[in-house]
Amino acid sequence: MSSSREKKRSIRCAAREIVKGIPNSQEDGVLDLPSVSTTPAYECFAERISESSAIAKFEEDAQVGDILIVKVKRCDIVGAYVKPLCFATRIKRDLEWLDLQLLTPLSALSRRISVGQYLEARISSVNPVKVELLEAPPLSSNELPDYFRIGRELPRHTDLRTYIEDSKMMRNTYLAETLRLPTTSSYTFLKLDGVEMDRAEPASAIRKRQNEMLADEYVVRGVEHMRSGNRESAIVVLNQALEINPHCVEALVARGAAYSTNGHYVLAEADFDQALSLMPTHSNARNYMVETLVKYASLLEVQGDLENAKSKFEKVLRIKEDRRARTALAKLDRKRRSPSVEILENEQDKAKSKSVKRDVEEERKKRRRTLEAERERKRESHDNRKKLREMEEFIKALREKK
Repeated sequence: MSSSREKKRSIRCAAREIVKGIPNSQEDGVLDLPSVSTTPAYECFAERISESSAIAKFEEDAQVGDILIVKVKRCDIVGAYVKPLCFATRIKRDLEWLDLQLLTPLSALSRRISVGQYLEARISSVNPVKVELLEAPPLSSNELPDYFRIGRELPRHTDLRTYIEDSKMMRNTYLAETLRLPTTSSYTFLKLDGVEMDRAEPASAIRKRQNEMLADEYVVRGVEHMRSGNRESAIVVLNQALEINPHCVEALVARGAAYSTNGHYVLAEADFDQALSLMPTHSNARNYMVETLVKYASLLEVQGDLENAKSKFEKVLRIKEDRRARTALAKLDRKRRSPSVEILENEQDKAKSKSVKRDVEEERKKRRRTLEAERERKRESHDNRKKLREMEEFIKALREKK
């Protein structure tokens, strides 16, 4: 532990020495490396930034007191219209490519300005951004910030890696020796107090995560097939998901639901069992399992396989309480105790069913009679209106003859 602390302390000391200006070249003892501050702004390397988002970012980052380098575009009695070029303090930002002009008053200035001059302006307020010109003399093109001038000279479509490789920024042959670190060290200067990173390539973990994400995409496609009614295609897609990730609970549940809808209760039960073994609290797996077992047990009961039907109903109750399973189990117990009771119950059910059918038929007849009476009433009303209209026309014709 102490050796690790001493190593970190030596790293920090070496870093401080470099910051203080220890040369890295033997030529005249001068530090001949480009500073990070001279690296062009991010906008010089990015190609997919929209102008609207860049303007919104500028307005978001601007703070009162920031100094901007601006170029005078035109002057009138209202003031000077200036175009922001870049930030001169705090942050690096290339603004020249934006279609952005700011109005600044001239009343506070003690000198004249002309179009095309490079001036310094201070942000006086934000939301919206307003600036005021400083009394400093105009700048020449060589006096603009280094990062802005270098960014102007970059060829189009230059990426950051190419810029760094072409510059001298990485060509410090004495850096590893000064910091007392081997070139293969996994230390990072972002956190000097951090621990050494694991050198083992995390390929298996990355591959596992990628397989999980790909399987989830197949599950989504399978569910879409199920919603459109194409359950066979859904099962094919869900099989692919389980080939990629055999432990995908969502794929097991979705395929079990498709099997259950198609009437393949044994396959559906197997999928739900596997899903619940992987995630016992999965609500959809529990609900679909209950529905599948109730349907399967009812089918077994009709087929006369009472023992398996009873075991399925009992399995339902082990998952969660269900009134249908409880009632079916009681019915199976009564069957086992006395077959005559079942016959009597069946006869009672048939009699009740006939009574219900009679009531339904009577209700239908009553509705038909009511509808017929209503239609007859409407017909009479229509005939009466027609006769009245004919009578009025007849009287009108008689009056016209007179």
